[in-house]
Amino acid sequence: MFCVEEVRIKTLERVDFTGLKEFVGVINEHDGIEINVPDQMLEFIMQQPKQRELIFLAYENDKIIGFGMCMLFNSAEKVKYEIIVHPQYRSRGLGSKLYSVLLESAEKLGVKKIEAGFKKSDISIRFAEVRGFSPKEYSWKMDMDVREWNKKELEPGMQIRNIDKEDALVYADIMTNGFKKPGEEPYDEKIHSKLFIQPNTRAFFLQKDAEIVATAAINLEEGLDRGYIYNVAVYDKFRGKGYGKLMLEHCVGFVKGSGLSRASLIVDGDNYNALKLYKNIGFVEIDTYVTYQKALE
Repeated sequence: MFCVEEVRIKTLERVDFTGLKEFVGVINEHDGIEINVPDQMLEFIMQQPKQRELIFLAYENDKIIGFGMCMLFNSAEKVKYEIIVHPQYRSRGLGSKLYSVLLESAEKLGVKKIEAGFKKSDISIRFAEVRGFSPKEYSWKMDMDVREWNKKELEPGMQIRNIDKEDALVYADIMTNGFKKPGEEPYDEKIHSKLFIQPNTRAFFLQKDAEIVATAAINLEEGLDRGYIYNVAVYDKFRGKGYGKLMLEHCVGFVKGSGLSRASLIVDGDNYNALKLYKNIGFVEIDTYVTYQKALE
């Protein structure tokens, strides 16, 4: 008989990689979701001791039955948690046990806020609400069939190039300009290094007369027949000129050119200009997500 008190909780190590991938496979098949844990991403985590110490696995004997993680933001004052429990062990107190471990670890780091993201229809929302979380913001998942997409030609003077490992400072700068509000802590070079965690990631700069004006990245998931577009940003002085659209159109064409059928992206709930742009290109809303937040004393 299962007893949650006998479950062994440990932090992630290389010896756990195979079991973790088997666990993820079960979750993807049962829940119809799309989690991917490539070796390169796991190795990157192993090189980040502070992040690794916030990833926990729940074992029953030699079987992984639960996963808990607090993802560090650029500032260590805020983390985002995620808890996943094996389908056969749900509603047995394992989620609560993992949450207690995550909360204790976050408090030791001096974290002031903890967040969690859910689908609007997710029953796990109740799990967060009874623990003092409240809704903060909404976002939309959007999807597009790219098989009929026709390549768009760039205007004279415009060029798109790959981001390489020497672009750390300028990438952190454009991401800060695109996503941070005045007074918030800027991104550092770590956001650039995250582009190279997965071997199937491609990232680009859009340049006008050799000056960088916009950026975007894609995760190409061949097994899911889909490309995930993210981190689309335009320097503020170049906004309103159609450069964001050019960057996005390039990404859609790149997904198609990679032999994939669909492109997906997430739009923050208050970014109505981006939402309108994506719809005009051909993306449609397929799901709504809610971010919940809790302040830690």
